Amino acid sequence: MLKVKKESREVLYCKNNFITLNKNNLKKLLFLAKKNKKKIIRLCTHNSRKDKVHQMFIVHPKNYFVVPHMHIQGESMSILKGIVDVVIFNKKGKISKIIEMGEPSSNKVFYYKLPKKIIHTFIIKSNVLVFYEVTEGPFKKQNMAYPKWAPNNKQEVKKFQKQIKSEVLKFKKNDQRSKKDK
Repeated sequence: MLKVKKESREVLYCKNNFITLNKNNLKKLLFLAKKNKKKIIRLCTHNSRKDKVHQMFIVHPKNYFVVPHMHIQGESMSILKGIVDVVIFNKKGKISKIIEMGEPSSNKVFYYKLPKKIIHTFIIKSNVLVFYEVTEGPFKKQNMAYPKWAPNNKQEVKKFQKQIKSEVLKFKKNDQRSKKDK
């Protein structure tokens, strides 16, 4: 049985010394996420924000918006359930790469290791996204930076989401054309 400590409704820490997770644990996380206002949850398997390595199981719903951001340290991510486009930007906000990711059975990329200072966001394509993220600690808000062009209020977010989805489609079309030309 998994014992947890609640930091908030959206952030849980495992209290067990020896941690194993199974399908039922993931179902419980999905259930708990649905009960939250934002429909998200994070299960941390590290002990505290001060730990040098942070390992987290994270649940996001389809329309959850991750503000474009970058970390001063790298991160890695593995998809356990769902489909997502990880959108990578240059410093000016132009799309430079899209990583189409999904659970291993999807035949899409299911793991990435992102270097530090790479601006990115997610466009979640499935009803829910469950992923495992590993990053360096300790957690400090100043270790994350948001570009000046990133939206910072609800109106800007809606506009940005619509715009970025359109730009992603264009980018993918151009990318497919350039692959055909080679």
